[in-house]
Amino acid sequence: MRNRLLFLIISFTILPFIVLEAEEDPGKAWLNKVTKTPPGPFNKIRPLAVSYSLSWKGKMNAGKMDFALTEPYQGVYLAKASGQSAGLPRALFPYNFSGTSQTDATNLKPLTFKFKDEMKTKSYDYSLLFQPNQMISHTDLTDKKTGKKTPYHRVYRFEDDVARDLMSTILYLRSQPLTKGQKVSLITATFNKPYLTNYTVLGREKKTIKRKTYNAIKLDVNISKIHSNMTIEPYTKIEQATIWISDDEFRLPLEFQGDIFIGYISAQMTSRKWL
Repeated sequence: MRNRLLFLIISFTILPFIVLEAEEDPGKAWLNKVTKTPPGPFNKIRPLAVSYSLSWKGKMNAGKMDFALTEPYQGVYLAKASGQSAGLPRALFPYNFSGTSQTDATNLKPLTFKFKDEMKTKSYDYSLLFQPNQMISHTDLTDKKTGKKTPYHRVYRFEDDVARDLMSTILYLRSQPLTKGQKVSLITATFNKPYLTNYTVLGREKKTIKRKTYNAIKLDVNISKIHSNMTIEPYTKIEQATIWISDDEFRLPLEFQGDIFIGYISAQMTSRKWL
């Protein structure tokens, strides 16, 4: 469970939250603050491959993640990701995942999302289909000991076409000017549930990773749970989170740092290249 949550949090950054407070926005009022503007000036991206290393408490190797984005046919971005836990975390909680995502390259709206994660005794297969104003979620839980498969199906309906998956969130966020003080509020589905993801741009600074220094954009991040009645609640398992996005032609996450209920976790980019 710990490794699964670690990968979930990292995914928000490559993945991608602090403006709204549930108690200050009763009912569905928060929906009016969700960002609905078209993609910004950085809406195009070339095929690329990126790798990240994951760590726990700043010292312990926790795993790795590889990601590739291509445009196999005009107008559709295809993202593929895979990863696994490593070191002591893997000995305690073996975990592997893989997934694909399709995004409309013209408006950066999500099309489909498929994800599979495997633990020692069970596995999950997630599938999301995005349609105007709704998200169709299907999950198959498999017990590895018995082979029993339990399906879950749900439809989330919104007043506007605002639901996104992880990849379309990354692409939309990187497209924005990301000027100091800018706020972006998105509804992002991770695995099979939507969350309110809010970003505040703190400014620009130098960021050194693996002895290499980058121009970076620093963002404060916060997550809220979205309940079935469309009310929200702060996601208390993450106390604080920060993302650094490269301020260059890539405009992708360089590093994520988060203080969560199991301790301090981070993800750092180890390589990137155009394909």
